[in-house]
Amino acid sequence: SMGHILRLPFSDWYRTFEVNTLGLMNAVKTFMPRMMEQDKECFFINTCSNAALQFANAVIPAYAASKAAATSLTHSLAVAMIRLNSKVKVFCHSPGAVATEICMPDSYNVDRSDPYFSTAEFLAISEACTKIIAAGMSVEDYTKGFFAQLEGGNYFIRPCECEEPNVCTYTDRIKDCTGPYYTQN
Repeated sequence: SMGHILRLPFSDWYRTFEVNTLGLMNAVKTFMPRMMEQDKECFFINTCSNAALQFANAVIPAYAASKAAATSLTHSLAVAMIRLNSKVKVFCHSPGAVATEICMPDSYNVDRSDPYFSTAEFLAISEACTKIIAAGMSVEDYTKGFFAQLEGGNYFIRPCECEEPNVCTYTDRIKDCTGPYYTQN
């Protein structure tokens, strides 16, 4: 859901939060109890987004806000598992720009009858987002980076090598100073 924060229809906000935030809670409530009952080390990897960590997301406000909520839920879940002495390890996965078809014309039967979606403003936003994604890392490079960071035990799995400096600062502060798996010596 792309568009100006004041013009994006509420239906896009609801749909985006329903998938990205409430969908995560559905997975947590469905699978986390089963994972904990196994009493074996296992992983819960939530796909968040660098959009949640950037200071300016004027073109994707609903997406960025929903992923910020998902990031916060992931942090809360990681801390909860630690406090319960669970063997479930929680990871926050923020892929960055990966060359996929995420910005392809919407094929999910979303209502685009609002005249806003035909404006030059929206079409420019859509084109810019498509170019950013198309210039992202390949799926193959992303996959290699993902597994290397997972195997390294990184709480924030960030395979993208060209992140904005503020994203790196945000995630470094959490993983180095205040992250859920940080322990003082």
